[in-house]
Amino acid sequence: MASFTHTEPGAITMETASIVHQVKLPSGLPTDEDFEVTELPLPAVADGFVAVATTIISVDPYMRPRMGAWKGAKTPPTVFGGGSIGKVTESKAEGFSEGDLVIGMWGWADRAVCKAENIRKLGPHALAVPSSALNLYGSNGLTAYMGVEQIMKPKEGETVYVSGGAGSVGAVVGMLTKRRQNNITLIGSAGSASKLEYMLSIGYDEVFNYKEETVPAALKRLAPKGIDCYFDNVGGDTALAAVHKMNSGGRIAVCGAIHVYNAKNMYRKIGSKILFGSPFEIGLRKTIMMDFPLSIGKAYGGPQPEKTISLSGGRKITWKAFTVGAFYVSKEGREAEIKIAEWVKDGSLPNAGREDVVKGSLKDLPRTFARMLSGGNNGKQVLELV
Repeated sequence: MASFTHTEPGAITMETASIVHQVKLPSGLPTDEDFEVTELPLPAVADGFVAVATTIISVDPYMRPRMGAWKGAKTPPTVFGGGSIGKVTESKAEGFSEGDLVIGMWGWADRAVCKAENIRKLGPHALAVPSSALNLYGSNGLTAYMGVEQIMKPKEGETVYVSGGAGSVGAVVGMLTKRRQNNITLIGSAGSASKLEYMLSIGYDEVFNYKEETVPAALKRLAPKGIDCYFDNVGGDTALAAVHKMNSGGRIAVCGAIHVYNAKNMYRKIGSKILFGSPFEIGLRKTIMMDFPLSIGKAYGGPQPEKTISLSGGRKITWKAFTVGAFYVSKEGREAEIKIAEWVKDGSLPNAGREDVVKGSLKDLPRTFARMLSGGNNGKQVLELV
């Protein structure tokens, strides 16, 4: 869950904030009944703190598995969500002034009082389109940067496959990969014709609709010489098919497992696909179906080691599960954000990232969340408070 600052020092005022909090464990796709909007008192703005009024709220796939950690109602309720953008309404912190646009992790709330160290002002490159601070210049862009520049590192003439290639992370992965200009063949998959068109428009060489063609068949057709790098946004059978096509020395960046996020019993669904076939195949399925998503969860607590998979024919590939958390707030993360902004400015990163903006209130967040998880969005999903 995202942190919220109602419990920070400071006298309670008569003012309140509206927040969205989880009230039950979801069964499958989240619904309105899994959340409630409630009011909480706001603390006075103490020294070192900043009051913000939310303007834009991020809606991301990683929020879904976090719902499974819910242990019952708390007093006061805990705000749900993650990244948000807001305008400073009062500041008692050096470096922040009324009217500044800031980004932080105060979650699905219309107002908050935040420690100055937990927020930062939007960079000049994000001011024209503030929501881009949650997308290309935020966690999505930096996640893609980590996967491409730190884990996969595509080389001259290699083939790269990105599942979920039209999503807010996958699209940036594609653009960063093609920016390397190393005669790389870039393959992407998505679930609609419009998403395939979008991928082609941002530089993907080959695309396919996984709803119309199986992943093994598509990869056999599009990557006859195998895959060298795989960016995994999906997990499950898609990841299994990709691994079977990997060339020796291949690298996998394990970022997401959206195929199981909405399962009514995630581990039962995973387990049902593991325990059949040869011992080798069972071991491989366990790695991909179980170890991949579990390692993503562990990555929230700190960097995970690179691991090796031995495949048939003596092939060895490496994989690494990761999240953007620590990198996002690090000096290296800020430097990567500046690099991305420079690449957009000089034209070597040709697209500033597509966004799907829903305008509404906090009450619209649960259905916006469900829509995104079911693939109904086109680009980075955000809600603009109106």
